[in-house]
Amino acid sequence: MPLLIIVVAIIALAILLIIRRTKRSDDAVSDFRRQINALSSDARKNVTDRVRQISDEVPADEQGEPNGP
Repeated sequence: MPLLIIVVAIIALAILLIIRRTKRSDDAVSDFRRQINALSSDARKNVTDRVRQISDEVPADEQGEPNGP
């Protein structure tokens, strides 16, 4: 009887590990897709537009340009 309990526990543990591993691989694929999408030109366009807008609002002497003689 104790041997049967141990075998059932090992099988249950193996099934849980297989289920968790499958979910992780799906998460890895979605993470990879998210990273690739972040590198796309459309994603970068929003950021570059915001940087340009901010740099247009900041006066030239605050942008690090020398204003000496």
